[in-house]
Amino acid sequence: MTSSALTRPGERERLSVKLAQLDWRVIGLLTFLAGVGTLMLYSLGKLSWEPWAAKHLIRYGFLLVALIVMAMVHPKWWFRSAYPLYGVLLIMVALVDFTPLGYTAGGAKNWLNLGVIRIQPAEFMKIGLVLALARWYHGHSAQEAR
Repeated sequence: MTSSALTRPGERERLSVKLAQLDWRVIGLLTFLAGVGTLMLYSLGKLSWEPWAAKHLIRYGFLLVALIVMAMVHPKWWFRSAYPLYGVLLIMVALVDFTPLGYTAGGAKNWLNLGVIRIQPAEFMKIGLVLALARWYHGHSAQEAR
């Protein structure tokens, strides 16, 4: 890719340019590791795709697509949505403890039962907290951050 191609207005917003900017070596390494994990689960399942290997492969494929889609989102959008996302996730975590939507599994009340699906909002909160802190630190100097 030439430098003149990136200086034209809107060129960086093209999907092909964004895909080319992904670190495909890291994605390849993750795919390799997921493949090794799949082979291990296949072996543990007595050389059968069920009950674990097929599910692992499907989850990895779904999450790989989600990862690439999230990488295509402009960083300004993540910056603008950091605080609202954190707020929504904080409310979801509170719903687990203070409403009948909280669901106990494995002896811990960590799940939110939404009828169709049960989710652990604390897992999503980890991402929301990182985004909110990154935005907060972005707006402060090193002295203010102390």
